[in-house]
Amino acid sequence: MEDNIGFNDIERKTEKIPTYVKSTLWLIIASFVFCFGLMYVYVTVKEAGKSKESSRHILDDCQEKPAKVSPSADDDSHINLGKYYSNKITYINNIASKKFYVLINIREGNDITDFEEDGISLEAGKGVNSCKLYESRERIVVEVAFDNYYDLEYEKVEDDIVIKKKAISQEIPCIVIRTDEELGALCQGLTKKLEEKDFNIYLLGNEVDILSEDDYLAFVNFVKPSYYVFFDAVSKGAGELEVTSYCNSRYFIPGENSVTFSDRLLGTMAKSGSVKVTGVEICKDEDIVGKMTIPATHVVFAYGKEGQIDSINNGEKKDALIGAVIDALTNERKDK
Repeated sequence: MEDNIGFNDIERKTEKIPTYVKSTLWLIIASFVFCFGLMYVYVTVKEAGKSKESSRHILDDCQEKPAKVSPSADDDSHINLGKYYSNKITYINNIASKKFYVLINIREGNDITDFEEDGISLEAGKGVNSCKLYESRERIVVEVAFDNYYDLEYEKVEDDIVIKKKAISQEIPCIVIRTDEELGALCQGLTKKLEEKDFNIYLLGNEVDILSEDDYLAFVNFVKPSYYVFFDAVSKGAGELEVTSYCNSRYFIPGENSVTFSDRLLGTMAKSGSVKVTGVEICKDEDIVGKMTIPATHVVFAYGKEGQIDSINNGEKKDALIGAVIDALTNERKDK
């Protein structure tokens, strides 16, 4: 009984608080919650963006160091590691920007030598425009820039890394595949399968430099491929995954052209049952596909949520899409 009386007393005291005071209190509380939430979202998104950006650019946190550069005795370029030791060396051929990177992890273990005393030496071979050396707390990066693009291959012989031009047969069909970060796994798998079928593949990404559309177009014009395909992922906010192909309708010569190639590619994708296709559309004015006079297409994967992209980068859908693209590129579509 006493508890009930106490509760009623509290109710009576609460009723004496003016209505405008209660409204003000609620407004203050709501404003505090909103501001705190906004600050949390801002910090979270900002830090996530920082993390993503730093993971993509290999020269982040690096400082350029004096490089010992001399002409090579042959046409190949040489990177002599000197007294440096590394159990992990990564090579990145950033073909569209005409640069080749060698990432040397030097911070594992105790085999770290003095940079100034035992600096890496570089020998510039034929076609090399510049050699630069960068260092951070985690790695050394060697950047070799070419005045023109070459297919490159590399090998490590003891403490010497040799970068040489690769001989490519003109009889092998050449295909340029461009991708963004979200579809990297799909396009890497496609590249591997096409190379097994004796295609010469150029896979253009943006793991090092953020290139302009003119840079990509200049590269395609130099290589003169048989086909150009840009696999692009964009968010539409909601709904299921849909695929649209954009082409250059003005490049319409009889036989193989941008329209027929785009249509055939979407047809094989639809037939695979892995994605829903919406059709072929005319590319936008700023799309470099519209400036090409080869069979070229810009394939856009519009997704409603991120998990839909994950599903085509892995497993059965990935395999089905790779098979569909190979069918389209090898003109093996079979309508039944």
